[in-house]
Amino acid sequence: MSFLMALIVSFIGALPLLFSQKKWTFGLFATVSTIILWPSFYFGLPHTIAPFLGALGGAVLVEWFIAAIITSLMNEAVSWTLGLPILFLLVFIGKGCESGAAVRHAEYATLLEKNAKNMEVTKREWTVDQQPKDPSHVRYVAPEFAMYRARKQLGNAQKEGAIGSQFYLVDSLMTAQRINGELWYLIPLDFVGWKVWTTTKDTGAPGFVKVHGEDPDGPISIVADRHYIYTPGAYFSRDLHRHLWNKGYRTKGLTAMKFEQDENGKEWFVTSTYRLSLGWNGEILTGVVIVDPTTGEDHWFPLDQIPDWVDLFVPGHFLEEWINMKGKYSGGWINSWWGKKNLFESEHASLNFGANGDLLWTAIVTSVNSKDDSMIGLYYMDSRTRECNFYHAAGATEEAVLKVVDSFVKFDNFYGTGPVIFNVYGTMASIVPLLAKDSHNFMGVAIVKIDDQKVVWGKSIYEAYRKYRNILTTADGMEIPENEVGRETITGIVTRTGVYQDTYYFRIDNHPFIFVASIELSPELVTMKEGDNVKVTFIPSQEDKTPVTSFDDLDQLTIPTFKQTEARERAKGYEEEGRMDRSADAIRERIKNMSNEDVLKLGK
Repeated sequence: MSFLMALIVSFIGALPLLFSQKKWTFGLFATVSTIILWPSFYFGLPHTIAPFLGALGGAVLVEWFIAAIITSLMNEAVSWTLGLPILFLLVFIGKGCESGAAVRHAEYATLLEKNAKNMEVTKREWTVDQQPKDPSHVRYVAPEFAMYRARKQLGNAQKEGAIGSQFYLVDSLMTAQRINGELWYLIPLDFVGWKVWTTTKDTGAPGFVKVHGEDPDGPISIVADRHYIYTPGAYFSRDLHRHLWNKGYRTKGLTAMKFEQDENGKEWFVTSTYRLSLGWNGEILTGVVIVDPTTGEDHWFPLDQIPDWVDLFVPGHFLEEWINMKGKYSGGWINSWWGKKNLFESEHASLNFGANGDLLWTAIVTSVNSKDDSMIGLYYMDSRTRECNFYHAAGATEEAVLKVVDSFVKFDNFYGTGPVIFNVYGTMASIVPLLAKDSHNFMGVAIVKIDDQKVVWGKSIYEAYRKYRNILTTADGMEIPENEVGRETITGIVTRTGVYQDTYYFRIDNHPFIFVASIELSPELVTMKEGDNVKVTFIPSQEDKTPVTSFDDLDQLTIPTFKQTEARERAKGYEEEGRMDRSADAIRERIKNMSNEDVLKLGK
């Protein structure tokens, strides 16, 4: 196909010579042009979705100029054929102006709505849609750490042999996917290079690495019994991109490849298709292509027939671009570069779990001012269904969160990566995995309260949750009452217990939850046993595992010593004094901010 395409373009490009009766020169020019364009098209894989068939039209324009110049030199005078490329160039320029933002700014500003489900973006209340999150289903394994674990596992593999010498993990194809209600990273193996491909092309790449995306100590496995013949790292007709191009997808726009697993455990390469609605811009999603890496079998699905297992239909960078166009042109084209009123842009979109378990792209919106690190809202888009919501919110941007976290843990030689926004105890918070600067090992989790940038960190997500609960305060510095964060307290008999890395798991009779508590919560957890009567306080959620905020084993009654009682009374006194001081400070601050009229009223 690439040869035929080069031949047709060369023939059309040489027409100025034919029109000037330069038949031999026409044949020579077309032949040389075909020889040059054939490898260019073979390796470049040009698509035809842009105006004038994209690169094909551009090649014709260049060849017309060259052919017209040759004709003029042979005639020793300016040839009339020079008018052909000039006219074509003017048409190119006209199309660019007609489809540009100066003329069609309103359409650029609505690209987000055009791609959203039912072509609408709904403004909603964040705390209503995003319920408090069970820490056991928080995505706090950053992609960077998942790749680190995968490479380490591949290097330590014994059963599979030294497959790392022939195949490598493709980080650009790493996909976060929901599998059986949990988040996993799938990272395919691909050929190291040409020499390896020539010796292994018939057996193919051996498989992939699967890394748990919710627990840094969670399961990780190497699947090495596959035979991936069609991959992005293969060559010639088995190159996955060329394979799709030859199958006719050159007439569709294709996004970056992803690697996903269906409900039957079979792997597919997945890429979304799109068309251009505004000249060379304005991507509109049209469907998805899935390819069997073993057989090369492909299927295209339109928007209303996308399989349920395809989680990443919407590319994250597309969402960012749509939001940027909305932020730039909603006030008109002139305002985008002159007045610059209410201009905003998207930060890097991150993948997140929604309240119902679906995967959502979360994009923080901030002003275009590079010195402004405050958030003005968030866009959430379902990565599969395209349902899109906007939430007004104020607080720190992702960049500001990472700066705060890095400053907070710098003496521990840690750094934050991959922050994700969740509802933690009824507040908007950013959960940030912490990695060691030297080894990139997982060291803990930081939680940042978005509105005032208060920070805590713990060695586990449960410890971080407990510490975060302790800093929740009202605007006046007073502790939040239990009922304001939706806590519940129950008493019951322990029916089952378990422990893993200082985290305790237990069930209570007549309750469906698995309760989870960190050792720092109470020393009584160590001696808790089945049959004990316990009292726990927790934040109710829709998850199977529920974090406990307080724990009391009623069967472990201990009589405190005189010194223990004295110390507890002293601590209560200090706590009460601290509350009074914070309340007094808050009142003083309120008085400072009062108007003269309010102060006079207070005096009466």
